[in-house]
Amino acid sequence: MVRAYFTGQGPTLGGSGGQQAAPVSFTLRGISPSDAALRLDEEHGVLCRVGLHCAPAAHRTIGTFPAGTIRFAPGSFTTEGEIDAAIAAVAALLRGAGS
Repeated sequence: MVRAYFTGQGPTLGGSGGQQAAPVSFTLRGISPSDAALRLDEEHGVLCRVGLHCAPAAHRTIGTFPAGTIRFAPGSFTTEGEIDAAIAAVAALLRGAGS
């Protein structure tokens, strides 16, 4: 479902071949994870986690060390509307990065 939302919008998602749990880890071309997190919070009210997520060796393997990734971790009480809002916020950051 998440891949469908992000198709053609620029994020590079972690995981491969649909092998993902609920958390979604990604990077945005042209925006550091820490800058993205600050903007998601301040401009859109969307909270996320950034960094190495206690797995620096994994980030070395996937090429995201030392900056890490942005991570959304929806839970059982996360609504579809909240997911849509997070995706729209990421899309807005990407539009701003392209200008």
